[in-house]
Amino acid sequence: MFVAHVAGRSMEPKIPDGSLCVFRSNLSTLRGKVLLLEQYEKTGGHRYTVSQYWTSNKIDPCQEGDRKWLHERFTLTPFNPEFPPWDVASDEKVTVIGEFIFVVEGKPSGELGLVN
Repeated sequence: MFVAHVAGRSMEPKIPDGSLCVFRSNLSTLRGKVLLLEQYEKTGGHRYTVSQYWTSNKIDPCQEGDRKWLHERFTLTPFNPEFPPWDVASDEKVTVIGEFIFVVEGKPSGELGLVN
């Protein structure tokens, strides 16, 4: 298990902006779980996202690129309806870092200096 700050409003109200959260790194299943993921093609704090994982029934036409990175097509769905779901194609370089377990504490008063 590990702890990380989560910045952003996409998972509110379950995970408030700036929350300190606990994640588990050993996962057996992914479907329906809230996950911390890393997008390798982005830089800085924007390469990490927390979202709910759903397997997609859509046929994935993007079976190109580096085969070692290919995965099943899936959809990441935020809890906050202000944010759209993200369909992750099989050629996008994304890895699961951990499963969200619980919020330790919400954002305290004052600035945390987090990367969004």
